[in-house]
Amino acid sequence: MTNPSETRSVSLLAAMAVLLIASGISGCATVLHGTTQTVSITSQPPGAEGLIEPAGIRVVTPAKVELRRKQNYTVHFELSGYKPQNVYLCRVSSPVAYGNLLIGGLVGIAMDTDNGAAWELTPDPLEATLEPDPQQSSDVSGHAPGDAEIPASDTETTR
Repeated sequence: MTNPSETRSVSLLAAMAVLLIASGISGCATVLHGTTQTVSITSQPPGAEGLIEPAGIRVVTPAKVELRRKQNYTVHFELSGYKPQNVYLCRVSSPVAYGNLLIGGLVGIAMDTDNGAAWELTPDPLEATLEPDPQQSSDVSGHAPGDAEIPASDTETTR
């Protein structure tokens, strides 16, 4: 007849073995924060069109978009009356990936690096500050192109 305490010990040992194997198959970062990241994209002024490459995703700011952590991105912003601008979203090593040193081992490190979970995208939020384009016909300040603004101090009369 089997001793109940021996049965519990075997069951506990089997459960620990399953956990150890599972942690080695998937890396820490994969389990804790996944292979994608939701990034906030904004512009000043809002309403700019953004093209995220190489993903080929188009957004209008402000927006949130889910991107794979595995690669770097360029966001090309355009808005009528403003100069086009490129802003870069870069992958950097995620602190979560260092958990593999304790739990996942070399298999976990390799897994997280391969599937992108070892990275995080920065900056998040990504923000572009667009500059007015004086070459465009409809200036955003309300003045016609080439018109000079007269400072308030030059319009005052002296006594």
